[in-house]
Amino acid sequence: FHPLTFCWLILTVGFSIAAGLGAARWTNKLSSLPYWAIFLPIWLSHGGIFIMHIKSAMALSKFIHEANENRQRPDSTDHLDRVEYLSLLQRSIKFGVKTGVLCFIVFIFEVLLYIRLCNSTAITLAQVYIPVWILTVIYILNGIVCKSQHLLQSLVWVLLFAVMLLSVIRVDYQLTGIVPASFIIALIIAILVIVTGVLIYVVYGHQIGYFLLTESQLTAGVLYSISSMLAIVVVAIM
Repeated sequence: FHPLTFCWLILTVGFSIAAGLGAARWTNKLSSLPYWAIFLPIWLSHGGIFIMHIKSAMALSKFIHEANENRQRPDSTDHLDRVEYLSLLQRSIKFGVKTGVLCFIVFIFEVLLYIRLCNSTAITLAQVYIPVWILTVIYILNGIVCKSQHLLQSLVWVLLFAVMLLSVIRVDYQLTGIVPASFIIALIIAILVIVTGVLIYVVYGHQIGYFLLTESQLTAGVLYSISSMLAIVVVAIM
């Protein structure tokens, strides 16, 4: 199941490059840069994640086949019972399905955003947010009803929902006087501060032995932390 550990690293690299290109266009360093070139690194990272999911499924199938063969051999020293590795298989499948669905939803959002940027009259901002609307509502209800996630996670989803709602009111309905841009930016900074704090906590926890991360997960965590802090600075000076 090792290929799945590269998902976050691949996603981080793609988003970091795209963010850099977007910042270059926004600051007029590369004002003629087309939008497809900005989104291309992200779309390529989605392709990379899809390949990692295929490789992970192949590794999972191989593991099951070898485990079953070892259990049937009379001279086998592998006494791992099926029940014992069933939880491992369940976690691997759950992680694979979760990352796959999340990446697909984000990909749909990126395509809609690309259409909006290329032609602002073709689609409204509320329509661009449709995949994210669904995602945020599910996680907010999950936090309230099932209570299966930390309070900070639920708070981030609530803040994200508020950012989207206010930006739709401001952009689609042109109510700029009611919803000042500074208020939306403040909410975005609050989200980034929470995310940055959690990422730093995880990376630090790995250093002191509280968490056990793979090398690729640690690298992705460090890159995410740096990107989040840079994002706070960029959003603050907007």
